[in-house]
Amino acid sequence: MALGNGYVSGFALLSSLAACSLTNPGYGSDSMDSATASDSSSGSDSTAATSTTSTDSDTSTGGPGSDSGSSSGSSSGSSSGSSSGTSSGSSSTGDPSTSEPTRGETSTGDDGFCGDGIKQDNEDCEYSDPDDLSACSENCHIKPTGIKLGNDEWTSWAPDNLFPPMTLEDNCDGDAMIQFSGDLDAQAVYIPCNPAFSCGKLTLGADLQVSTMAAGSSGSFDNCYEGAFPWQQECPQGQVIVGVGGRSASYIHELKFRCMAVTVTDDVDTGFSITTTGPLTTLGPNGNRSLAPSFGSINCPMGSVVAGAKIPDLMDIRAIRLQCRELELIFP
Repeated sequence: MALGNGYVSGFALLSSLAACSLTNPGYGSDSMDSATASDSSSGSDSTAATSTTSTDSDTSTGGPGSDSGSSSGSSSGSSSGSSSGTSSGSSSTGDPSTSEPTRGETSTGDDGFCGDGIKQDNEDCEYSDPDDLSACSENCHIKPTGIKLGNDEWTSWAPDNLFPPMTLEDNCDGDAMIQFSGDLDAQAVYIPCNPAFSCGKLTLGADLQVSTMAAGSSGSFDNCYEGAFPWQQECPQGQVIVGVGGRSASYIHELKFRCMAVTVTDDVDTGFSITTTGPLTTLGPNGNRSLAPSFGSINCPMGSVVAGAKIPDLMDIRAIRLQCRELELIFP
Protein backbone atom coordinates (compact mmCIF):
# COMPACT_ATOMS: atom_id res chain seq x y z
CA MET A 1 0.00 0.00 0.00
CA ALA A 2 1.37 3.32 -0.90
CA LEU A 3 1.98 5.83 1.94
CA GLY A 4 1.43 9.53 1.55
CA ASN A 5 4.23 11.98 1.86
CA GLY A 6 2.87 13.21 5.24
CA TYR A 7 2.98 9.76 6.76
CA VAL A 8 6.50 9.17 5.48
CA SER A 9 7.70 12.36 7.02
CA GLY A 10 6.11 11.51 10.41
CA PHE A 11 7.64 8.03 10.38
CA ALA A 12 11.05 9.45 9.63
CA LEU A 13 10.77 11.88 12.56
CA LEU A 14 9.87 9.12 15.01
CA SER A 15 12.74 7.03 13.76
CA SER A 16 15.13 9.89 14.34
CA LEU A 17 13.90 10.39 17.91
CA ALA A 18 14.28 6.71 18.68
CA ALA A 19 17.79 6.74 17.38
CA CYS A 20 18.64 9.72 19.57
CA SER A 21 17.20 7.98 22.64
CA LEU A 22 19.30 4.90 22.00
CA THR A 23 22.40 6.95 21.42
CA ASN A 24 21.83 9.12 24.62
CA PRO A 25 20.10 6.93 27.25
CA GLY A 26 20.16 9.73 29.88
CA TYR A 27 17.90 11.87 27.80
CA GLY A 28 14.67 10.11 28.75
CA SER A 29 12.03 11.05 31.27
CA ASP A 30 14.16 9.80 34.19
CA SER A 31 17.05 11.87 33.00
CA MET A 32 14.79 14.87 32.83
CA ASP A 33 13.96 14.45 36.52
CA SER A 34 17.66 14.10 37.30
CA ALA A 35 18.48 17.17 35.32
CA THR A 36 15.81 19.14 37.10
CA ALA A 37 17.13 18.00 40.51
CA SER A 38 20.66 18.78 39.39
CA ASP A 39 19.67 22.24 38.32
CA SER A 40 17.87 22.78 41.63
CA SER A 41 20.91 21.60 43.58
CA SER A 42 23.18 23.79 41.54
CA GLY A 43 20.95 26.74 42.19
CA SER A 44 20.91 26.00 45.93
CA ASP A 45 24.70 25.90 46.15
CA SER A 46 24.99 29.12 44.26
CA THR A 47 22.44 30.81 46.46
CA ALA A 48 24.10 29.53 49.63
CA ALA A 49 27.41 30.98 48.58
CA THR A 50 25.79 34.32 47.88
CA SER A 51 23.91 34.34 51.20
CA THR A 52 27.04 33.41 53.20
CA THR A 53 28.96 36.30 51.74
CA SER A 54 26.11 38.65 52.47
CA THR A 55 25.82 37.48 56.12
CA ASP A 56 29.55 38.04 56.74
CA SER A 57 29.05 41.62 55.64
CA ASP A 58 26.03 41.92 58.01
CA THR A 59 23.59 42.12 55.06
CA SER A 60 21.34 39.10 54.46
CA THR A 61 19.70 39.21 51.05
CA GLY A 62 18.55 35.57 50.75
CA GLY A 63 18.57 33.72 47.49
CA PRO A 64 16.32 34.74 44.61
CA GLY A 65 16.02 31.08 43.60
CA SER A 66 13.85 28.26 44.90
CA ASP A 67 12.73 27.70 48.50
CA SER A 68 15.44 25.08 48.81
CA GLY A 69 18.10 27.52 47.79
CA SER A 70 16.84 30.25 50.12
CA SER A 71 16.66 27.95 53.14
CA SER A 72 20.07 26.46 52.51
CA GLY A 73 21.68 29.85 52.02
CA SER A 74 20.16 31.37 55.14
CA SER A 75 21.16 28.44 57.34
CA SER A 76 24.69 28.26 56.02
CA GLY A 77 25.24 32.00 56.25
CA SER A 78 23.94 32.32 59.80
CA SER A 79 25.90 29.37 61.16
CA SER A 80 29.16 30.20 59.47
CA GLY A 81 29.20 33.98 59.33
CA SER A 82 27.58 34.76 62.69
CA SER A 83 29.61 32.22 64.65
CA SER A 84 32.81 33.32 63.04
CA GLY A 85 32.10 36.99 63.62
CA THR A 86 31.19 36.54 67.31
CA SER A 87 34.21 34.41 68.05
CA SER A 88 36.52 36.82 66.31
CA GLY A 89 35.07 39.85 68.15
CA SER A 90 35.36 38.30 71.62
CA SER A 91 38.93 37.22 71.06
CA SER A 92 40.18 40.53 69.77
CA THR A 93 38.43 43.04 72.05
CA GLY A 94 37.71 41.16 75.30
CA ASP A 95 35.12 42.08 77.92
CA PRO A 96 36.29 45.07 80.00
CA SER A 97 33.89 44.23 82.84
CA THR A 98 35.73 41.00 83.57
CA SER A 99 39.27 42.36 83.45
CA GLU A 100 41.04 42.55 86.84
CA PRO A 101 43.46 45.32 87.92
CA THR A 102 46.95 44.28 88.83
CA ARG A 103 48.70 44.99 92.16
CA GLY A 104 49.20 48.68 92.77
CA GLU A 105 46.29 49.75 90.59
CA THR A 106 43.08 51.31 91.90
CA SER A 107 39.87 49.38 91.38
CA THR A 108 36.55 51.21 91.05
CA GLY A 109 34.48 48.04 91.29
CA ASP A 110 32.34 47.00 94.23
CA ASP A 111 33.67 43.45 94.46
CA GLY A 112 37.09 44.29 95.93
CA PHE A 113 38.02 43.83 99.58
CA CYS A 114 40.72 44.94 101.99
CA GLY A 115 43.76 42.72 101.63
CA ASP A 116 43.12 41.64 98.04
CA GLY A 117 46.28 43.37 96.87
CA ILE A 118 44.38 46.12 95.03
CA LYS A 119 43.68 49.57 96.52
CA GLN A 120 39.94 50.22 96.32
CA ASP A 121 38.42 53.71 96.10
CA ASN A 122 37.08 53.45 99.66
CA GLU A 123 40.44 52.41 101.16
CA ASP A 124 43.13 54.71 102.51
CA CYS A 125 45.81 52.12 101.73
CA GLU A 126 46.15 48.45 100.83
CA TYR A 127 47.03 46.20 103.73
CA SER A 128 48.70 43.50 101.61
CA ASP A 129 50.86 45.97 99.73
CA PRO A 130 54.42 45.47 101.09
CA ASP A 131 55.14 49.18 100.67
CA ASP A 132 52.25 50.13 103.01
CA LEU A 133 52.32 47.24 105.46
CA SER A 134 53.98 49.12 108.31
CA ALA A 135 51.59 52.08 108.04
CA CYS A 136 48.38 50.33 106.92
CA SER A 137 45.93 48.61 109.25
CA GLU A 138 44.11 45.36 108.63
CA ASN A 139 41.04 47.47 107.77
CA CYS A 140 43.02 49.37 105.12
CA HIS A 141 43.23 52.60 107.13
CA ILE A 142 46.43 54.62 107.54
CA LYS A 143 47.78 54.08 111.04
CA PRO A 144 48.25 57.04 113.41
CA THR A 145 51.78 57.80 114.52
CA GLY A 146 51.17 59.65 117.78
CA ILE A 147 48.80 61.36 120.23
CA LYS A 148 48.28 65.01 121.05
CA LEU A 149 45.92 67.05 123.22
CA GLY A 150 43.46 69.40 121.57
CA ASN A 151 40.75 71.78 122.81
CA ASP A 152 40.42 72.40 126.51
CA GLU A 153 37.57 73.08 128.92
CA TRP A 154 37.34 73.48 132.68
CA THR A 155 35.20 71.47 135.04
CA SER A 156 33.08 73.09 137.69
CA TRP A 157 34.53 73.73 141.14
CA ALA A 158 34.47 70.96 143.73
CA PRO A 159 32.85 71.60 146.07
CA ASP A 160 30.57 73.70 143.91
CA ASN A 161 29.55 76.11 146.70
CA LEU A 162 32.83 78.04 146.58
CA PHE A 163 33.73 80.61 143.94
CA PRO A 164 37.07 82.08 145.01
CA PRO A 165 38.01 85.49 143.62
CA MET A 166 41.72 84.64 143.45
CA THR A 167 43.07 81.35 142.17
CA LEU A 168 46.34 79.58 141.49
CA GLU A 169 46.67 77.67 138.21
CA ASP A 170 49.21 75.33 136.62
CA ASN A 171 49.10 72.83 133.77
CA CYS A 172 51.05 70.09 132.01
CA ASP A 173 52.05 72.12 128.97
CA GLY A 174 50.63 69.74 126.38
CA ASP A 175 50.88 66.49 128.35
CA ALA A 176 48.41 64.59 130.56
CA MET A 177 48.30 64.49 134.34
CA ILE A 178 49.30 61.05 135.66
CA GLN A 179 50.21 61.75 139.31
CA PHE A 180 48.98 63.95 142.16
CA SER A 181 50.70 64.48 145.50
CA GLY A 182 50.76 66.72 148.52
CA ASP A 183 51.15 66.93 152.29
CA LEU A 184 48.81 66.82 155.25
CA ASP A 185 48.66 69.97 157.34
CA ALA A 186 49.68 69.20 160.90
CA GLN A 187 48.01 72.40 162.19
CA ALA A 188 44.70 71.82 160.43
CA VAL A 189 43.63 68.34 161.48
CA TYR A 190 45.66 66.77 158.71
CA ILE A 191 43.74 68.04 155.74
CA PRO A 192 45.47 67.99 152.31
CA CYS A 193 47.77 70.88 151.39
CA ASN A 194 50.74 71.74 149.15
CA PRO A 195 49.17 70.00 146.11
CA ALA A 196 51.48 69.06 143.26
CA PHE A 197 51.13 67.00 140.11
CA SER A 198 53.31 65.27 137.54
CA CYS A 199 52.59 64.87 133.84
CA GLY A 200 53.16 62.11 131.34
CA LYS A 201 53.53 61.98 127.60
CA LEU A 202 51.17 59.62 125.80
CA THR A 203 53.01 57.37 123.37
CA LEU A 204 51.55 55.06 120.73
CA GLY A 205 53.23 51.73 120.02
CA ALA A 206 53.33 49.83 116.74
CA ASP A 207 50.57 47.60 118.14
CA LEU A 208 48.50 50.76 118.81
CA GLN A 209 48.78 50.30 122.59
CA VAL A 210 48.99 53.55 124.56
CA SER A 211 51.72 54.02 127.16
CA THR A 212 52.56 56.86 129.50
CA MET A 213 56.07 58.19 129.89
CA ALA A 214 57.09 60.74 132.50
CA ALA A 215 57.44 64.06 130.72
CA GLY A 216 59.19 66.03 133.44
CA SER A 217 56.58 68.78 133.46
CA SER A 218 54.73 69.35 136.73
CA GLY A 219 52.92 71.91 138.81
CA SER A 220 52.82 72.70 142.54
CA PHE A 221 51.16 75.02 145.04
CA ASP A 222 52.52 76.00 148.48
CA ASN A 223 49.68 76.55 150.94
CA CYS A 224 50.34 74.55 154.13
CA TYR A 225 50.52 75.95 157.61
CA GLU A 226 52.71 73.03 158.59
CA GLY A 227 53.28 70.37 155.98
CA ALA A 228 53.70 66.82 157.20
CA PHE A 229 52.99 63.31 156.08
CA PRO A 230 53.56 63.55 152.33
CA TRP A 231 51.24 61.48 150.11
CA GLN A 232 51.17 60.57 146.42
CA GLN A 233 48.62 59.08 144.03
CA GLU A 234 49.81 57.75 140.63
CA CYS A 235 47.83 56.16 137.80
CA PRO A 236 48.80 52.68 136.54
CA GLN A 237 50.83 52.47 133.33
CA GLY A 238 48.79 53.49 130.30
CA GLN A 239 46.23 55.39 132.40
CA VAL A 240 45.76 59.11 133.04
CA ILE A 241 43.83 61.21 135.56
CA VAL A 242 40.30 61.98 134.38
CA GLY A 243 38.61 63.24 137.55
CA VAL A 244 38.63 63.68 141.32
CA GLY A 245 36.28 63.05 144.23
CA GLY A 246 36.40 63.48 147.99
CA ARG A 247 34.92 65.05 151.11
CA SER A 248 34.76 68.66 152.21
CA ALA A 249 33.45 71.09 154.79
CA SER A 250 35.16 74.47 155.11
CA TYR A 251 38.19 72.79 153.59
CA ILE A 252 38.69 69.73 151.44
CA HIS A 253 39.24 66.95 153.95
CA GLU A 254 39.90 64.11 151.54
CA LEU A 255 40.95 63.65 147.89
CA LYS A 256 40.54 60.62 145.63
CA PHE A 257 41.82 61.00 142.08
CA ARG A 258 40.40 58.83 139.31
CA CYS A 259 42.26 57.28 136.36
CA MET A 260 41.22 55.64 133.09
CA ALA A 261 43.04 53.95 130.23
CA VAL A 262 43.47 55.57 126.82
CA THR A 263 42.52 53.32 123.93
CA VAL A 264 42.93 53.56 120.16
CA THR A 265 40.53 51.56 117.98
CA ASP A 266 40.22 50.96 114.24
CA ASP A 267 36.62 50.71 113.03
CA VAL A 268 36.00 49.14 109.62
CA ASP A 269 33.72 52.00 108.51
CA THR A 270 34.90 55.07 110.43
CA GLY A 271 38.62 54.39 110.80
CA PHE A 272 40.80 55.19 113.80
CA SER A 273 39.59 56.92 116.96
CA ILE A 274 40.95 57.55 120.47
CA THR A 275 39.11 57.79 123.76
CA THR A 276 39.22 56.97 127.47
CA THR A 277 37.85 53.52 128.26
CA GLY A 278 37.60 50.81 130.86
CA PRO A 279 36.77 50.83 134.54
CA LEU A 280 37.84 53.73 136.71
CA THR A 281 40.88 53.28 138.91
CA THR A 282 40.36 55.23 142.13
CA LEU A 283 43.50 56.45 143.92
CA GLY A 284 43.67 57.27 147.62
CA PRO A 285 41.91 58.52 149.56
CA ASN A 286 44.35 60.90 151.19
CA GLY A 287 43.31 63.25 154.00
CA ASN A 288 41.94 63.03 157.48
CA ARG A 289 39.10 60.69 156.45
CA SER A 290 36.65 62.61 158.58
CA LEU A 291 32.92 62.35 158.48
CA ALA A 292 32.70 65.44 156.29
CA PRO A 293 30.13 65.00 153.51
CA SER A 294 31.17 63.87 150.08
CA PHE A 295 31.30 66.51 147.37
CA GLY A 296 30.75 63.82 144.76
CA SER A 297 33.17 63.95 141.87
CA ILE A 298 34.13 66.13 138.94
CA ASN A 299 35.21 64.39 135.75
CA CYS A 300 36.40 65.24 132.29
CA PRO A 301 34.12 64.32 129.37
CA MET A 302 34.74 60.96 127.73
CA GLY A 303 37.70 61.25 125.36
CA SER A 304 39.36 64.00 127.44
CA VAL A 305 42.06 63.89 130.11
CA VAL A 306 43.16 66.17 132.94
CA ALA A 307 45.98 68.51 131.92
CA GLY A 308 45.90 71.19 134.61
CA ALA A 309 44.33 72.37 137.87
CA LYS A 310 43.19 75.46 139.77
CA ILE A 311 42.85 75.98 143.53
CA PRO A 312 41.84 79.06 145.56
CA ASP A 313 44.69 81.32 146.58
CA LEU A 314 44.15 80.49 150.23
CA MET A 315 45.77 78.31 152.87
CA ASP A 316 45.16 74.58 152.49
CA ILE A 317 42.87 73.31 149.72
CA ARG A 318 39.43 74.89 149.92
CA ALA A 319 38.31 73.71 146.45
CA ILE A 320 39.70 72.35 143.21
CA ARG A 321 38.91 72.67 139.51
CA LEU A 322 40.37 70.59 136.64
CA GLN A 323 41.41 71.52 133.11
CA CYS A 324 40.35 68.87 130.54
CA ARG A 325 41.80 68.52 127.07
CA GLU A 326 40.56 66.38 124.18
CA LEU A 327 42.59 63.42 122.93
CA GLU A 328 43.57 63.58 119.27
CA LEU A 329 45.51 61.27 116.94
CA ILE A 330 48.44 62.36 114.79
CA PHE A 331 48.61 60.91 111.25
CA PRO A 332 51.51 60.95 108.80
